[in-house]
Amino acid sequence: MYMTQKCFVISPIGDEGTEVREHANEVFEFIIKPAMEECGIKSYRSDLLQEAGQITEQIYDAIQTYDLCVVVLTYDNPNVFYELAIAQCAVRPVILLIEKGKKLPFDLKDERTIFYDLKLTSFSEKIYINQIISLVKNLEKIDWKVSSSIPGFKASNETGINDFDYYTMTHKYGDQDDWENLLTNTNNRFDLLSKSGNSWKNVKDFANKLREKSQVGCKMRILIFHKDNPALHEIINNLIEEKSYEQRSAEIDVNLDYYKKIAESSDNIEVRQIIHGCPSNTICITDDYAMYIPYFYSEKAAFTPLFKCNKDTYIYSLLEKEFEAFWEINS
Repeated sequence: MYMTQKCFVISPIGDEGTEVREHANEVFEFIIKPAMEECGIKSYRSDLLQEAGQITEQIYDAIQTYDLCVVVLTYDNPNVFYELAIAQCAVRPVILLIEKGKKLPFDLKDERTIFYDLKLTSFSEKIYINQIISLVKNLEKIDWKVSSSIPGFKASNETGINDFDYYTMTHKYGDQDDWENLLTNTNNRFDLLSKSGNSWKNVKDFANKLREKSQVGCKMRILIFHKDNPALHEIINNLIEEKSYEQRSAEIDVNLDYYKKIAESSDNIEVRQIIHGCPSNTICITDDYAMYIPYFYSEKAAFTPLFKCNKDTYIYSLLEKEFEAFWEINS
């Protein structure tokens, strides 16, 4: 229903069996989560994050990269206010909740806030669920772009300095639907440079989607490694990667055949192999965005950073230039 995917819930949690934990769970399970589910948004709370790594780093990452934050102010928890301040400094969309009868802090008195209760009637009539849905709709109308709520403060993404999204790990960008959207929403170009192009095959009905785009005039160029490229053996770390050089070579052969068959039945799809040069990244370029994933010899691909930049940025033009260089030298 809505384009956004993830919501991070900033909330007091408390120890197991305490009043604070019981209250937090009820607000999450009976108000926030069902409201987000109706909007097609997945809700996460810090104690429910299941990714490996330090929880504090995950919290900061979620606040800055998830589509919006819902903040429960009940119990005046200092961690909640601290994390809310981070969200405000990052200029993230925020929805505030506080229990009826509680007083908002002075600095937040002018913020739009939902005053909730935990009465059965409120649950059955979905009073606060509907209020949250209404605020989500408003955020959707303004394309999730909000201005700073701190007087005189401007974040870098308001001044145009950071026209890209940054994800500390590639797998945090999203699921296959998010990658599919890159292809679905481009009309003129789709350029892909990858070690083997294997991960894109996981996108549902990917081959047919390429053909469909090609038929309406979208130009697509696929660049994958040649198994005889002398650099391929050296960039594969057998201690880190799940596939050996031999397995990767066999994968390249299979994928080359896969992409060539698609190209043979489509006028606007070209496939080349990288026998010259040694790209140290994955690049995907569409009409509006360029995706950049650097290779790190010491990390698995899913745990390396990902950058998504807009077409009007210098990074986008630089990645265009990089792709063209590898495309031409391997003609």
